[in-house]
Amino acid sequence: MGSLTGKFSKGILSDFIFKAAVWSTGQPENVKVTRSKNALNFEWDKDQTGIGSPNDSIMILLYNKEGRRFLACYSGAGRSELKDTFPMHPAHMKNRTYEVFLVFKDVLSDAVSKSVYCGSVLTQVIA
Repeated sequence: MGSLTGKFSKGILSDFIFKAAVWSTGQPENVKVTRSKNALNFEWDKDQTGIGSPNDSIMILLYNKEGRRFLACYSGAGRSELKDTFPMHPAHMKNRTYEVFLVFKDVLSDAVSKSVYCGSVLTQVIA
C-alpha cells in the first residue's frame, strides 16, 4: 500500500488537500456524466483489467469553485453496477459549474483507486 498526499495543481481546488491510501484498486474507466432532473448520472465501463473487485463502491466528489461548495457521495453503487445517480437539491443545480471526480473504494479495506477527473459539468434545474 502506498500513501498519496498532494494539492490539486491547476488551481481549481486551490484549498483542497487530499490524502488517501492507494492500493491496486482499478480506477473508473470511460466515465460518462449526464444530467437529469435534480441529479447527475454516471456510467462507466466494466473493468477489463481484473484489478478491481466487483464489490468496490464508487465515491463521487463535486466541487463548485465560485460558491466554494463541496458535495460528495462516499459510498455509491458497486463497480459491477456500471452506473450511479447523484441526487442534488434544486438549489445546488441553479446554473452552477462543478468539477467532477470519481474513485472506487474497496469496501473491506477502504483503499481507494486513483481519481478520475470527469471535467466541468454545468448544472441547471430541468423542469
